[in-house]
Amino acid sequence: MVEIEKIKALISNKEENEFCDFKEKWPKELCGIVKDIICFSNRVSDNDAYIILGVRDNDKAVVGIENTENRFNQAMLTEYLRKVPFADIRPQIKVDVVTIEAHELDIITIKNCKETPIYLTKNFKGIKSGFIYTRINDCNSPEDESLEPGFIELLWKKRFNLLNRLTPKEQFLEYLKDIANWEQGISQSENINSLYYYKFDPLYKIYLKDDTETRKSIQEFSVNQLDPKIGYVLVECSYSETILYSKLAIWLDGARFIEMYPEQTVPIETNREILVNYFLKDSPSWIIRNFLITEFDKILNQCPYDREKFLDTVICFENEEEKRSFFCYLNTTVKEIKPLEVEISGSLGVDNKTQNIEFYKDGLKFTLAVNKIFKDWKSHK
Repeated sequence: MVEIEKIKALISNKEENEFCDFKEKWPKELCGIVKDIICFSNRVSDNDAYIILGVRDNDKAVVGIENTENRFNQAMLTEYLRKVPFADIRPQIKVDVVTIEAHELDIITIKNCKETPIYLTKNFKGIKSGFIYTRINDCNSPEDESLEPGFIELLWKKRFNLLNRLTPKEQFLEYLKDIANWEQGISQSENINSLYYYKFDPLYKIYLKDDTETRKSIQEFSVNQLDPKIGYVLVECSYSETILYSKLAIWLDGARFIEMYPEQTVPIETNREILVNYFLKDSPSWIIRNFLITEFDKILNQCPYDREKFLDTVICFENEEEKRSFFCYLNTTVKEIKPLEVEISGSLGVDNKTQNIEFYKDGLKFTLAVNKIFKDWKSHK
């Protein structure tokens, strides 16, 4: 949902600019708003843009949209945009209805587009094929004029993250988010199982290597899988010959799917040591994880339920601040943690005595109890 306070601030400012436009009502046909969306998408700045419908253009008074005859919603606008012959990237939009000054307003949010420039491959309703349009201050580009080459260059630089000077580590993470443009290479090294490189900048590579360390063959996060044994693989992210990130990934359920090895900690002192497995969604490990599961899920016969069982054993924090807040809550509020009384399935074909399966199953019940506390805590924040 769009932030109402932000919309109120834009209205009270009473100025249209490169990320805000006011309209009293929807155009009779949606083609009348397509060019606005393209112009707002083709901006160098990194922020969302808004078309606010229900505000009179001359004095910026809120008049509402509730009594207009033709009114469109997100589904209708999204469906219409599918018919527009965009080259490769389509604008991402959202339509919300908000109430301000006792009137309904429709808010079209044009999401910040990293993959600029956006343009068409065919002429469409007055919008010319191959022309690059943008919005400068409060004005859209004329329909019969494409942008000057210098500005177009900036839009392409935005696509490839060349506008800001990023460190190799920062650049690597940006490239990783562009999963579609990574390709698999061939390595001559025997200890490299897989090699990927970013096709627009091949010095950025990902190596999946054999892990030579001695590690536990079973852990709490694996005992609920049909096959609880863990396979380990070293993930090295490098630029040229320099290793930028070295992370551990794991094969689970008989190598049916891949995951990142979670961070682990004992956040609370109780009568039993309780291990918490977690991810931070804003961390390099999470970005690497998204890349790996996208690549390998395409080639593995992986059941989504297996990954869900793994994710039941970990906590996915939004960031470090949320992790600290929750652990503080555990230590100051929760006096005792009792194991979650659930049956842990899986672990077929494993010798219980040699692998100590019951020990890990008991540990998982405590881990699941902490995870349940986290979900309850987050739902009441």
